[in-house]
Amino acid sequence: MKYSQYILKISYGLILPLMLFAMTSCSGENGAESPESVGLPPSISEDAQSEPAMVRLSEEQAEDLHIQTKVVSEERITYSMTVPGTVIAAPEHIAVISTPLNGRITKIYAHEGEEVKSGDPLLEMESLEFAELAASYLESEAEKNYLEQQVERLRSLVEQKISPQSALDRVNADLSRANTRVRAAAARLRSVGVSEQRLSQWNEQEEDESAVLTMYATIDGKINQHLIDLGQAVNANDMLLDIVNNKQVLARGFVDPKDISNLQTGARAVISQREDKGMLSLESQITTIQPGLDPENKSIIVNSLVQTLNQWPVIGQSVRIKYDAYTPSEVISIPLDAIQYEGESARVFVKRDELTYESRPVDILRILSESAIISSGLSAGEEVAVTQVFSLKALGKFEEFAEE
Repeated sequence: MKYSQYILKISYGLILPLMLFAMTSCSGENGAESPESVGLPPSISEDAQSEPAMVRLSEEQAEDLHIQTKVVSEERITYSMTVPGTVIAAPEHIAVISTPLNGRITKIYAHEGEEVKSGDPLLEMESLEFAELAASYLESEAEKNYLEQQVERLRSLVEQKISPQSALDRVNADLSRANTRVRAAAARLRSVGVSEQRLSQWNEQEEDESAVLTMYATIDGKINQHLIDLGQAVNANDMLLDIVNNKQVLARGFVDPKDISNLQTGARAVISQREDKGMLSLESQITTIQPGLDPENKSIIVNSLVQTLNQWPVIGQSVRIKYDAYTPSEVISIPLDAIQYEGESARVFVKRDELTYESRPVDILRILSESAIISSGLSAGEEVAVTQVFSLKALGKFEEFAEE
C-alpha cells in the first residue's frame, strides 16, 4: 500500500509539470500573433493615413495663445543672393606693351609702380628690322617727291608741245605706284607703333635715328609688371610690361547655374570683404552676365564694374558679392517663424477655423534670410500661423498621446 502511494506521488510530480508546459506552449502558439497579422483593413488604414493632422483649441486656449496668422499670396519677390567672387582689371583699364619686332632694349623710362600718362615714353629699343622698315619708307618718300617734280616739269613741256603726252602719262603712272609704296611703308611703320607726327618729322629732317623704336604708354595708370632690363634682347611679340589703371575694376561673381535666372543686368550688387577693423563694402550693379559655364569654377560668371575707393578692392583679391535677385515668376513665400520641423519634414499650421489648425507638410524651394519660398503644400488665400507655432506643435503631440 505504501509502495503504491509512493509511485502515484512520483507520477503526479512528473505529469503535472509536463501538462503545464504543454498548456503554456499551446496558448503561446495560438494566442500570440505577429504584429504583421494585427491591423486595420486596408481601406480603413489608408483613410487614417490620408486624414490631415488637426490641432483643436478650446476657446480659453485660443484666447491665451492669441495666434497671429498670415494670408498666403503669390507674388514676385526680391531677395539677397550672396556668392564668392574675385577682382580683376576692368576692360580698357589694362594695357599690355609688347615688342612688335626683334631688338635690344637701350633705354627704360618707367619702372614698376610708377605712374604714367597715355603717350608717355616707356622704353627705347634698337632693331635692325625697324631700321629696314624706316629705310623702305624714306626711299619710297624720296622717289615720290622726285616723280612729283617730274610730273610738274613734263606737264609744262607737254603744254609747250615739246614733250609728248605719253611721257607725262608714263611718269604719272610711276608716281601713282610710288604713292602706293609710300602708303604701304607708312602702314607697316604705324603697325609697329610709329606715330604720324614722327613720320612727318622724318620727312623734314636731314639726319634720322630711325633704328631706334620708342614704345609709348597707351593708357593712364601704373606700371604693374616689368619684365625687361637694360640691354636685354627681346623677340617679336614678347611681353615687356603692362599698365593697370585701378580707378575702376571688374568684380566677377560665381553663380550657381540654377540661380542665374533670378539675376538681371542692372540689379544692385554689393562687393564686400571682412577685415580686422570691420567690413569693407562698395555698391555697384550687374554690368553683364556671361552666357556660358566657366569650366574652372563650374559657375556662371556675373560681372560688375566697380569704382575703387582708396584703391580698394584690389586686383586679384577674393571678395563676397551680394546681388538683388528676383524670382522670374510669382511664388508663395512665408516667414521662417511659420515653419517647424518633424524630423526632416517641414510643416506649417494652416488655419481651418478660429479653433482648428491643420499641421501640413510643405516643400521648401529656397530658404531666404527671413522667409522661405514654398514649392508645394500651400495655396494662395490660405492662412498660416506665424506665432505660437511650437505651442501648437506641443498641443498636437499631447492630443496624439491622449488618443493612444
